[in-house]
Amino acid sequence: MKYSFILLILTLFLSSCHKDEPMWFDNEYVFLEQHLIVYSEKISGMFDPSHVCVDFPTYFYNPQTKDFYGEIERNYDSATGNVTTNTITGETMILLGMGESHSGIASSGEGTSLYEVHSLPYNRYNLIVKSIEEDGTVHFNYKDSSMTLSPDEEWSVVWTKLDTFIDNFEDWDNIDNVTGYPYVIADTMIIKWTYLDRVTNWGLLEKDQFHNLEDMFK
Repeated sequence: MKYSFILLILTLFLSSCHKDEPMWFDNEYVFLEQHLIVYSEKISGMFDPSHVCVDFPTYFYNPQTKDFYGEIERNYDSATGNVTTNTITGETMILLGMGESHSGIASSGEGTSLYEVHSLPYNRYNLIVKSIEEDGTVHFNYKDSSMTLSPDEEWSVVWTKLDTFIDNFEDWDNIDNVTGYPYVIADTMIIKWTYLDRVTNWGLLEKDQFHNLEDMFK
């Protein structure tokens, strides 16, 4: 009888630990953000490289007021072909923002996406969110490294790389007298890319302070 009672208590405890939504997330959620900042500069070359534009930020967060405007990414069910719009519910544990900001000679602009998380672990890009604590502390993996961020903490890593391009350009200042066309010049360009990947835990936010993106412009 004694062992049966202990087994019952243990079963109830384990069942409560496996709920998708911890009780303290009824009215709150954690906002976790990963943002890649990319800067490009020309090291050598006569001409400028082709320029790529990144666009469409889908959310805006104000850390002072904690107001959050966003459009959550939709889910596509390949089995049914249905597309469903994700919204914040009582089961929402995390809103995960991911994006890139570009500046420099080879790219510019900003693009972001927002994902609703209601179960863990959650994998997106090179980030695996493993668990969250009652105070909003987040435990996650970045690539092969295990990380922990308390609310209002951030972590970042910086790296660089060089790209070499060989392009042909028409030199309209030098015209071939026979063909009437410009001479073609082979130009070797070297572009240096600097990357800063940053993960920020913005902590616990109230669910009623999340608004649709279009409401920001009303």
